Amino acid sequence: MASNLKELVKKNKKYVKEDINLNELIDKFLLSKQNQSPSHFTPAFHPSLISKGVECQLWWYYFLKNQEALPEVWSDENLTAVMVGKGIHDQIQRTLYEMGILEGVYECIACGHKFWATSPHDQCPNCRQFFKNWSYLNFKEVPIQTGLIRGHADGFLNQQGTRFLLEIKSIKNKDRPNAQYGFECLTTRPMDDHFIQTQLYLNGWYEIAKKAPLEEELIINEDGTVSTEKLAGPVYDGAKIIGVINQGIVEYVAKNSSEKKSYLIKRNQASVQFLLDEMQLIWKAFLEDDIDSLNGIDYNTGKGKCKKCQYRSLCNWT
Repeated sequence: MASNLKELVKKNKKYVKEDINLNELIDKFLLSKQNQSPSHFTPAFHPSLISKGVECQLWWYYFLKNQEALPEVWSDENLTAVMVGKGIHDQIQRTLYEMGILEGVYECIACGHKFWATSPHDQCPNCRQFFKNWSYLNFKEVPIQTGLIRGHADGFLNQQGTRFLLEIKSIKNKDRPNAQYGFECLTTRPMDDHFIQTQLYLNGWYEIAKKAPLEEELIINEDGTVSTEKLAGPVYDGAKIIGVINQGIVEYVAKNSSEKKSYLIKRNQASVQFLLDEMQLIWKAFLEDDIDSLNGIDYNTGKGKCKKCQYRSLCNWT
């Protein structure tokens, strides 16, 4: 049998085109997607980035100004890890949808209508298309766009009216016994940046839920006059119904072993107030074009990090 198999492989070698490197093609495509500039830029703080802390105020100033940055250096392994992580993330959301507990903003693929729902299986409110399964919908998660924050929570879990804000994190397993990072390093609490990210989303939703019943908010125009802005859309539709949510869940999945861990987080603004204050400071400098009031990275301890910064060609920090 073994000799027959070898002969079969030998005969079929002529069908292999050695001038096509599939891995190289995939890596080039992933890199091109990673380096794409967004079609529309809104200056704001993204919880997934700001949750790591503000090591350099100048980095955020240039980011908010949408200054042209040098392309980030991504290894092939990192690009593939992001792809795998997204696949895990999407599959968990699909499973929660099939369980009937995934709440947030959904989009009908047939007509593009967006609406708030928990695992919809009925008809589109707009075009009456039946949602036979997950493939008839795009899950747009829970947009948190309030104050200085712009981001998307991964959804709400709705268990018969008891709700939790959801954050899904895929994480690699430890790659050596003394490693400081990896799934096995998770013990009694989530990672600090994931805790902070969840808190920022919980507090962002708190602001949305408090505004939603008013249906409009006051805004200050560029000339200093005050006007009102209507609060409309599926997020505010949902916030009117469910109100404030004071708890979140961080769900971890190990990329290698497929193990899972969950952590319950209670909303606590005091735990992220230091970061909210820092954001206000940077935002004020951004609005006033006052870069001189900001500080860069501690040059004595973080000199090497400046060399890797996307804005190193613009910045004169020493």
